[in-house]
Amino acid sequence: MNTVVSTILVLVLQAATLISILFSAVKVINRNIDEWRQRETRMAAVEQRLTEVERDAKLILSIIPKIDDMVKEIERMRNRLDLFLDRKTTEGD
Repeated sequence: MNTVVSTILVLVLQAATLISILFSAVKVINRNIDEWRQRETRMAAVEQRLTEVERDAKLILSIIPKIDDMVKEIERMRNRLDLFLDRKTTEGD
């Protein structure tokens, strides 16, 4: 009888150990799944931001030729103004 009780207690202890190991494994797996979901969410946010940056870069690249034209026009106007002022200075003397 004593042997039967000790065998049952050993089986119960082994079952409790197995259940606690399984519970811990499931907990670790769930935590890893949650971390993976968080990483996927962050990655999606980074990809979205990268798409926005790419769009902004394309816009900037499309504006650069217009800015170059404006700079050339400003230089041309400055040169004309310099010539005008030089003529006024020499005519005034």
